[in-house]
Amino acid sequence: YNGVVSRVGSIIDLHVNYIGSTDPQGGFTCKHGPTECVGDMQQLCANNLTSSDSYAWWNFIQCQNGAQYLIPTNGKACASRQMISWDQLNNCATGSLGQSLMIESIRYTASLNIKVSCTIYINNTYYCVHDGGEWSEDCISSDLQTIVTYICSLYKGTQKPPACQ
Repeated sequence: YNGVVSRVGSIIDLHVNYIGSTDPQGGFTCKHGPTECVGDMQQLCANNLTSSDSYAWWNFIQCQNGAQYLIPTNGKACASRQMISWDQLNNCATGSLGQSLMIESIRYTASLNIKVSCTIYINNTYYCVHDGGEWSEDCISSDLQTIVTYICSLYKGTQKPPACQ
């Protein structure tokens, strides 16, 4: 997805949400346990702390995912690489804001009945699922250029990036 973001990032409003379960007491759990929850909250907080048009938060996620087995302990190094304040990010992820962002994310994902990571929506419409290194059979296309072309076809603005020319 980095290729998509690098080519059409200026015309997309990218969101990443997480799968989990909430409980009536205001808590939550993640599919792969507490460390996944901490990493997810770090990623949500990176998004919350940075300008959405800079994509520093996206690069933070890519950095963490580059060594998934180190999540969440790689958060500090990844924040430093993206010039995101670790103190602010960690305070968010370990505090009430991180918990609120996580609960909101889980509820949003549940509202779409998403059960598999990574489920992709483009322009609020289901596009496909990429799971375990495989694309679902109902994908419109998994080809990077086709995805970029599809996004470009939906864009109605005048400031088209070079990939849409």
